Amino acid sequence: MKISPYSFFFIFIINLYPQMFAQNPEWINYTNGDEITAIAIEHDIVWVGTTGGLVGIDTFNGTTDFFNKCSGLPDNVVSSVAVDANRTKWIGTFAGLVRFDESGCTVYDTANSGLPSQQINFIAVDSADHKWIGTPAGLVKFDGINWMAYDTSNSDLHDNYVSTIAIGDSGIKWIGTALGLAKFDGITWEVYTSDNSDLPHNDITSIAIDDSGCKWIGTGSGLAKFTGSSWQVYYPRDWGMPTDYIHAVAIDDSSYKWIVTYDGLIKFNRATWQVYDQSTADLSLYAIKTIDIDKHNNKWIGTGFCGLIKFDNQNWELINTSNSGLPHKIVTAIAIDNAGNKWIGTYGGIALYDDQGWITYDTTNTGLPGEVIRAMAEDDAGNLWIGILGGGLVKFDAFNWMVYNSSNSDLPDYTVSAISIDYEENKWIGTHGGGLVKFDGTNWTVYDISNSGLPNNFITTITVDDMGNKWIATYGGLAVYDDVNWYVYDPSSWGMDDCSITCLVIDHIGRKWFGTTTGGMVAFDGARWAVYDTSNSDLPSNSVLSIAIDDQGFKWIGTASGMIKLDGSNWKVYNTLNSYLPNNSVRFIEIDHNDNKWIGTFNGLAVFREGGIVAVEEEKQMTMRGPEKLDLYQNYPNPFNAVTSIAFTLSKPEYIDLNVYNILGQKIALVVSDKLQAGKYTYRFEGRNLASGIYYYQLGAGPYRLVRQMMLIR
Repeated sequence: MKISPYSFFFIFIINLYPQMFAQNPEWINYTNGDEITAIAIEHDIVWVGTTGGLVGIDTFNGTTDFFNKCSGLPDNVVSSVAVDANRTKWIGTFAGLVRFDESGCTVYDTANSGLPSQQINFIAVDSADHKWIGTPAGLVKFDGINWMAYDTSNSDLHDNYVSTIAIGDSGIKWIGTALGLAKFDGITWEVYTSDNSDLPHNDITSIAIDDSGCKWIGTGSGLAKFTGSSWQVYYPRDWGMPTDYIHAVAIDDSSYKWIVTYDGLIKFNRATWQVYDQSTADLSLYAIKTIDIDKHNNKWIGTGFCGLIKFDNQNWELINTSNSGLPHKIVTAIAIDNAGNKWIGTYGGIALYDDQGWITYDTTNTGLPGEVIRAMAEDDAGNLWIGILGGGLVKFDAFNWMVYNSSNSDLPDYTVSAISIDYEENKWIGTHGGGLVKFDGTNWTVYDISNSGLPNNFITTITVDDMGNKWIATYGGLAVYDDVNWYVYDPSSWGMDDCSITCLVIDHIGRKWFGTTTGGMVAFDGARWAVYDTSNSDLPSNSVLSIAIDDQGFKWIGTASGMIKLDGSNWKVYNTLNSYLPNNSVRFIEIDHNDNKWIGTFNGLAVFREGGIVAVEEEKQMTMRGPEKLDLYQNYPNPFNAVTSIAFTLSKPEYIDLNVYNILGQKIALVVSDKLQAGKYTYRFEGRNLASGIYYYQLGAGPYRLVRQMMLIR
């Protein structure tokens, strides 16, 4: 059985089970958990640390729970997980240590404990239930009351960076550092390096102890077996792989060693090596980082960007570890369409969230020519226009993907960095080095430094004001084009020598607000410039990445060091320390009609609203702009088993057709085709003979088409 590691129109209903909030929380985190950092087994539960939080997978009843900052974790990046004898979970993050049990989370950091560093690299629990914690600043023992720290100043540790810990049956601790292996029996220390032993490399990455007490040590250059008196070293030539950096080692009940490298997984059974890699396994065994083995001898394999894999020694299965449909943790663009659906652009494709479920679009299931999304905009007909890094411009009409690039259009560059649509439905397209393009649906007009007033051919953002003027931000300043004349403002206009503009918005009174890479934020009212930076405001960083303006005129500013609310005179800073922001690098902010802020960061998506997030109405409708109103409602129930109801409203008599399509765009059913009077209609759709999956239903009336998706579960 071969299973793709990528989603095929991946959709599911979110379960944020551990939210410790009132009914309407102020924050929600949507994360991508494809980067696995740690795995721990607790009976039938597999605990998985990811860069998007902690995941608990109950293998007995098949449920999955997601925990992140909104659940009490101090950070979404989980670096280590251990379970003690009382079934208490100890979770290492980059912002402290967490004790997690039935009563909730207790966070230990440098301010309230003996931890020498906020960053936790590794956690091990000994037979006395003491916790041994590896940090970049040394080793820590915690007995539940007292903290004892060991570092190069008070022990024989050669280096303070403790990367891994293993504890033998006799209670001896084996400690891996960046400068060798240390043995500690509670009193004396013994250190092994490549200078005084046969260690092949001093960078110790993993330690496992077998039933004979032999230590299997993964290093930056090979695998070592240490019996306590003799060494045996294994190199890549022994197992036939080019990679000698060992990420992890685990030992199963048969004493077979499972060795994790970047390029694959190796099984060693005393005499022979069996390699599982791209060519031999059913899944993408690439960039593997960690492994653990449960009581049923299943191997749980964590990868760097392909998620969690379960291997039962015959079949390979990809296990979901994300609480959303985000295909990548880095969010680059957000667009909210006329129906209120959220389109999230990432480094791994696009996620569509309709407040009920997710659909993921990437190069494996669509016509997208690339997965790094740079810009998105929706036109009045409901088409989504997408700018791709190295892939050109894409138009998506809910079924078809039309790609424009320099081979089939006049686009001057393959990277589209900005898109804006004016009141005449012209598309204004910014490129990364080729200048500005106007596309009216038929004709392409290219503007660059040779034929226009553009100060630079690298376009970062485009905004159209109420007069139809185009405000074009570039690496070399700001240009304004009124379809006849060009006006250029270089950085000296606002008092800077050189500065690239990152974002630009226009407020309710026509004032322009734009962010810069290194110079802070600038406001321009047509006559005067005002510069806000770290020296004269509460901006936490001079790198301003995004700006959005709400209905009250408040500015929401994303920077490299957090998000700011500016209400005219007061600055309020939100960061990972004082809020549930998943990451301080706020790359994009979009505000929906309920005043919820959708915040794209370098590590996931957050939703925030002061006083509580406003949920979308239970019966959400889609409305098409046009001379007459046409409403198409979400089917109910959704997801459905066999039968569901589809409703729509007509404001005047119309010839209509209601069709159902599969994910390939093939029509599979005609629900109704007739002339109907004005009113609301409901039709049953039966999917008894269809396979489980995503389907689309389309309502057509005259020149207008409305589309929604539904999910069939058998």
